[in-house]
Amino acid sequence: MWMNMGYWEHTPKFPEACESLLVEVLRAGLLKDKSQILRILDVGCGCGDSSLYLTRKIHTDSVYASIRDSGSQAHAQVITNQRPIDTYVGVTLVPEQAALAQQRINESRKLDQGAESGFAEVFCADAANPSSWPGELKDSISDMADTSSDPKVGTWVLALDTMYHYHPSRLPLFQYANSTLNASIMAFDLILGPETSWKQRFFLRFTCWLTRLPYGNFVSQEEYKNLLVRAGQPLHSAIVHWPLALIISAHGFDALQLGLPFIPAHIVNYLPTTTELSIISYYILSLGLLTGLAAVVTGIYQASRLVARLGGVYDADKKAIKPKVKTLVAHAALNDIVLLSSAAYWRTRREAGGAASVPDATMLAVGVALGSIQLFAAGLGRSLVSTAGAGKAKKSQ
Repeated sequence: MWMNMGYWEHTPKFPEACESLLVEVLRAGLLKDKSQILRILDVGCGCGDSSLYLTRKIHTDSVYASIRDSGSQAHAQVITNQRPIDTYVGVTLVPEQAALAQQRINESRKLDQGAESGFAEVFCADAANPSSWPGELKDSISDMADTSSDPKVGTWVLALDTMYHYHPSRLPLFQYANSTLNASIMAFDLILGPETSWKQRFFLRFTCWLTRLPYGNFVSQEEYKNLLVRAGQPLHSAIVHWPLALIISAHGFDALQLGLPFIPAHIVNYLPTTTELSIISYYILSLGLLTGLAAVVTGIYQASRLVARLGGVYDADKKAIKPKVKTLVAHAALNDIVLLSSAAYWRTRREAGGAASVPDATMLAVGVALGSIQLFAAGLGRSLVSTAGAGKAKKSQ
């Protein structure tokens, strides 16, 4: 009952070619996976052939032989080094397929006592739209999200020859895999070659019309990479640079006003006047405060994801807070202090006459101090990115 395009290098038989394609995807995906336990969400599992393979055969000699025949004994050892599949969840759009796949898994587990460990279920749902998934499905994969930060557990989304069918796009699944499951992706998918002619594109569009495939799913390799990058880019990382740049720049203009008396006259002649600097600072700070609100909201979510990735707030002995969590708290607290203080600073200026009013030296000094604190907080955020992986998604195969 296999239904994929197959990997035909070593066999002329369709079922064997279909199984070989799954093996090749597993080989590529799990080659560098160092986890001890595997958890797999199989989107588009059809009638359950891949389900049976993953829940029953992954430790058997047949897997080893299939990969060894393709000239890669080392790769076979990577896949068959006694790593159990702790959780397998299959998803298919057709109710009859879901029922048949679950029936086949249950019958297989009765015959093979060695396959009874772990969780294995198949659900009927639209893999292209995770937001529409029923509660039972989401509950079944909740353990994947809960343990996604555990280095001993490898969380994977498997899509074998299915994603170009997804309406309207693969993007929602990619985003769900990253933001909710923190999972890597291994897949066989179709893309356009670099020399695809207009005639071939026309024929492809006609074929998509006949088969009701979304033509927009057929993209170049570069466009496909960009889609993965888009899905893996946390919203906070995309937003936070705006308030950082704007607030630091606004207070930087305050510093420039303080420094004007110490700048040679022939240079000052080329700079904006103090009134102009005040106007620029005022409106830039206004924009910084508005974008800062969005950064706070997305930052709270990103912080919770980072704490989960770090395995909690405390060390193993539950007595000390992890250093990276301390850095996270300091980063968040300083940013909040700067945002609230800058809002009070902006309100004071507004009540004193608005944008055109020139702040006194004390106010300018406060602005310079806030800008300095914001720079330091940004440095803490940078360290979280480089040392703790904040704002980074798992690499996909």
